[in-house]
Amino acid sequence: MEKTADAVLATPWWQASDADLLAALGEVEELHRRAYAATLAVHAEIRSRGLTGGYESTRVLVHDAARISVMQARRRETHLDLLATSPGTQAAVDAGLIGADHLDVIVTTLAKIPADVDLEDRVQAETSLVEHARTLDARELKYAGRQILAWLDQDGPEPADDPVEASVNELHIDTFRDGRVRFIGELGAEEGALLVGLLDPLAKPDPADHGRDWRRPAQRYGDAFVELLRLCANAAAAPVDGGERPHLTLTMSWQDLRDQVGRAQLGGMAELASLSARQVRRLACDAKVTPMVLD
Repeated sequence: MEKTADAVLATPWWQASDADLLAALGEVEELHRRAYAATLAVHAEIRSRGLTGGYESTRVLVHDAARISVMQARRRETHLDLLATSPGTQAAVDAGLIGADHLDVIVTTLAKIPADVDLEDRVQAETSLVEHARTLDARELKYAGRQILAWLDQDGPEPADDPVEASVNELHIDTFRDGRVRFIGELGAEEGALLVGLLDPLAKPDPADHGRDWRRPAQRYGDAFVELLRLCANAAAAPVDGGERPHLTLTMSWQDLRDQVGRAQLGGMAELASLSARQVRRLACDAKVTPMVLD
C-alpha cells in the first residue's frame, strides 16, 4: 500500500491528477477489503469467546452493535465458517486481494460440490476459486465456479421424476394499454443456449451508412428478438390456429385506419391494449387481412 487509511481519507481528490485518481481506485479498494478482513477478525474473536452482551446470540449482538442487518451479520458468519478451515483464503482476504462479494461466490460454489467428491478435489476447487478471484469480479468468478462444478460433477444432478416439476422454463408477459409488451422469464441451460445461439447472429452491430451502430447491446438484442419472431412467423413450420398462421384481432374504424389516426383495440390476451393507426397500417402491409364490418 502506498498510503495509509488516514492519508487516503484526508486526500483532497479534486486536486489529484488523472493518473493519481486511477491509481487511487486500486488503493482504496484494497483498503476497503482489508477493513472487511479486520471486521471479520473482530467478529471471529467475539464469536470464539462466546460473547453475547446479553443478547440471545453473537449474531444479534453484532447486528445491534454494528448497526447492520441480521442478514449482513449472518453473511459475515458464513464467511467466517469458510475462513476457519481455509488458511489460503484467509491470507487472500487479509491481504485485501479478495472481498466480501468474492467470498459469497466461493461459499456458494463450494456448497454445491457433490458429497461424493473427495477432499483433495474440494481443496483444489477452493484454491482455484481464490486464484481466479484475484483478477476477476464476482460475476466473472461465478462463471468460473460453474466451470469448476461442471468439471467436478460432469454428469450433473439426477433428473427429477416429474418432468413438469423439473422444468425451469418460465415466461411472464404483461401487455400495456398502448400495445407495448413487457416480459421476463427463465430458460433451462439447453433452451437458453438455443435462444442465445439464435439471437447472437441477429444482434451483431450493424453500422449505419455514416458510422457505427449506436444501439446499446440491450437494444440490439431486443431488435434481434423481434427479427427472430418475424422469421418464426414466416417459417413453413410456424404454429397455426384454426388453419391460419399466428394472427391478431384488431378493431378500429376504417376511417381511422385510412387516415392513420385514432387507435385499434387488440383482442385476445391483450384485449385491454391498443395500437396506433400507423402501427396497424404497418402490420397490414405484411399480413393476410380479413376485414370484418361490425356496423
